[in-house]
Order: sequence, then structure tokens, then C-alpha cells
Amino acid sequence: MPNDCFNFSGAASRNAKALLGTALLLLAPHRIAFGAPEAAPSLPEAPVAEVSRNANGSQYQIGDRITLEARVPPGLLEAGDSIQISEESGKESPQWLLDPHPERVQGAVRFMVAPIQTGDLELPKFSIIREGHGPVAVTGPYRISVSGPAVDPSRTPELLSVVEIRLSWFHRILLLLAILTLGAIGFLLYKRLRNRRTVPVAPPVPSAPKETPDEVAIRRIELLFKENPYSTRNMKPVCFGCSEILKDFFSARFGVEASESTTREMLSLLGGAGLDRESLREVETLFTTLDLVKFTREENFAHLNEVDFSSVRSGALQIIGRWRPNPSGEAARS
Repeated sequence: MPNDCFNFSGAASRNAKALLGTALLLLAPHRIAFGAPEAAPSLPEAPVAEVSRNANGSQYQIGDRITLEARVPPGLLEAGDSIQISEESGKESPQWLLDPHPERVQGAVRFMVAPIQTGDLELPKFSIIREGHGPVAVTGPYRISVSGPAVDPSRTPELLSVVEIRLSWFHRILLLLAILTLGAIGFLLYKRLRNRRTVPVAPPVPSAPKETPDEVAIRRIELLFKENPYSTRNMKPVCFGCSEILKDFFSARFGVEASESTTREMLSLLGGAGLDRESLREVETLFTTLDLVKFTREENFAHLNEVDFSSVRSGALQIIGRWRPNPSGEAARS
């Protein structure tokens, strides 16, 4: 009888192991299927090559405008497509300025960048976007070395140790008396000088009418160009001044905080304030030129003539005039 029980329990154990193994084999494909999600397909890479640069010599400098060409694989773009280019990460690079308006050149996309930091720089990946269809490719790697001392982000400024100064009661009393004496001498001198002066009382005058944001901006633009006539040396201060004046005008006219923002942040704020696409493109085109001159050495824009200088003024006045309120209270669009 014990032998029969032993045989029966052994057989039951073997049957249970067989059933468990069968269940694991049946569940294994489902576990693998659920545990391994498919990876999103990556975009093809468009190799980048340099076409031209507006500087002499082989060494790159901050502000050099570099024209690059990204060779897009065949079949991804069609004739007549409208193309855009933007950073793949969606964030503005602290090392590069990008002209967001590329050109189509025989199966390639040509665009302009400018380095704004020194050291060994690598161009971030840019998405090449076919309007209405989304991204079709990303740019390949491109590296340059920009002259000047490189900034080491890992190095932190040294802090001076704190020195604790303890004064005895005697020295504290002397210090307090010295402060009171100096204060008394200063007060007596102030009263003597005040008695000597005869300040005429100005008659009350009516307050001047308050200027509208566009009137203030136009007056500042005219004064800026009057004080800085055309010359290569005046190109940079004029571009800095136009950028500041227009940002102040947008802040006052549309109720946004554009004065301390970058060009990309300012365009986002203006888009939220209701500017149409045509107006945003006009503002973006002018600010791209202003930013490139602001971060470029003087010899790199020596080729700009008086017509180019005047076009900055006319472009700024045209943008201000487009949003000048008319007597009915609506913005005047040209």
C-alpha cells in the first residue's frame, strides 16, 4: 500500500510539471509581444556641406554668416514644395543663430547660420519640414572651431572666505560717535548750500498730450538715424537700437513682455496676441537681419551700402505703421 501511494503522488507531480511547462510556453509569445514595443522609425539624414562664408581667411569668428547645404535623399521633396527648417529639439541653440527661411537648390536645402560662441562648436540637428506633410529628414553633423577663448562650463568662480570682524564696546562707541559727527557735518553743509541757492518757482503748465506707442516708436527711430548717419561703424548701434525700439513698441501695443525676450520668444508672444502669419514673417525677416549684424564683426558687413542701411529704417517704420491705430480705434494695416 505505501508503494501505491508513492507511485500515485509521483505521477501527479510529473503531470503538474508538464501542465505548468505547457502554460509557460503558451504565454511566452504574448509576454514577448507585450514587452517589446516597436521603435518609432527615424528620419533619414541629409549630409551638410559648407557653400560660402562672408569672411576672409580660414579662421571662423563670432558672427560669420555661413551658408550650408543639406543634401536631402531623393524622393522626399517635390517641385514646388514649401520648406521650413527648425531645430529638432524645439529649443533655441545658445551657440548658433539660424535663418529660418531655407532655399531649394536642385534636390538640396540651403540655409544660413552664424556662430555666436567661441570654441569647438557642433551644429545641432535641424528638422527639414515639408509644409503640410511634416518632417522628412534631419541634417547631418557639421563642426567648426571659432576663434577666441573657450568657456569651460565646469569651472565655477572662486568664492572668498567670509571674515568675521568682532569689535569691543569701546570701538563700537567710537564708531557710533564718528558716524553721528559725520552726519551732523553733512546736515550743516546741506542747510548752508540750500540757503545760498535761489530756486525760481516754475509756473504751472498744462501737461503735454500722451503719445501713442507708435508715435513714440517713430520719434525714437527718426532720432536714432539722425544721431547715427550712414557708416560702417554706425551699422551695429543702429541695429541694436532698432531691435530695442521695436520690442518696446510690441510690448506697449499688444500688452506682451517682449523687451527682454529673444527673437523666437517675441514671435511666439506676438502670435498669441493675434498677429497674422504675413505680419509675423515680416517681423521675423527684419529681426533676422538685425540679429546677424548685432553678433557680427564690423568687417563682415562692410559690403553693406547706404541703401541697405536705409532699408533697416524703412522696414522698421513699415512694421510700426502697419499696427498704427486709426481714429476709429482699429489697427491700420498696409
